[in-house]
Amino acid sequence: MRKDFILSEEEKQRRKKYLEENRNSTLQRLSTSESTNSSSISNPLSNSESLSPTLDEIDRVSFSFFRLV
Repeated sequence: MRKDFILSEEEKQRRKKYLEENRNSTLQRLSTSESTNSSSISNPLSNSESLSPTLDEIDRVSFSFFRLV
């Protein structure tokens, strides 16, 4: 093995700490993502309420289109 690939004890500790922090941050992001997804699933009304104005706009546009035809 090449000597430049061999880590000193200090470098091993730094790398271990870096990996642990990275693992923790990844787990934290995943748990935050899951809680966000579960809250949007548990409250389906919020999604339909946000679509209401859009659907109303579509109805108005289609109604005005058919009046022109």
